[in-house]
Amino acid sequence: MGEFINRKDGQSAFNFSFQNKNLTREQKAERKIYKRIAKNNYKRRVKIAGNKELVEQLVAGIGEGETLHLISDSIDSPNIVNAYVDRITEIYISTWSITPAGIACLENLAANGCCAYALLTLDRTHSYKWMFSSGAYKVLQGKIDIRITSIHSKFIVMKLTDGSVLNFVGSMNLSNNPRWENLSVTRDPEDFEFYKDFLLSITAEQLK
Repeated sequence: MGEFINRKDGQSAFNFSFQNKNLTREQKAERKIYKRIAKNNYKRRVKIAGNKELVEQLVAGIGEGETLHLISDSIDSPNIVNAYVDRITEIYISTWSITPAGIACLENLAANGCCAYALLTLDRTHSYKWMFSSGAYKVLQGKIDIRITSIHSKFIVMKLTDGSVLNFVGSMNLSNNPRWENLSVTRDPEDFEFYKDFLLSITAEQLK
């Protein structure tokens, strides 16, 4: 069926060097999502790799108690995760939709081994069916705590290895959709706890 490769650069790919007509429907879906992830990872390396540096540069000047307000068409939300992937110990994500770009950043997070807990909350009406039909759930199963509810709220809040926190709250889904989006960024621990507690306390279906 092909060999999964966890490359040194943290990216992942699938080797589809031959066809197998005996694949199950589930295996075909899994192959399809890995192909999309591989294509997405190539695009990121070639076209938008510098976006991670942009995220870090923007955040570097924010002090605790300050808020950075942005309206941008150049912030790639999965690269918010990628920018800190080797320093994240906890992360809580709420999104209406997720694409292969979002799946890839979470897979990289899980493969890094630094993160003790990651929670992804998705919208029931938009993302639930896609997670299974695309094979995306198979990729993240057992790596990320995935919960489904009726939600339109969008944020990424994280705790880093040095104990500091970063909170990204705005209109972006977990995708690399090149639209104008609003984003507010803080380092406030109270904001982190507020969004964390919200996702842990709401009624949601937990995918096993």
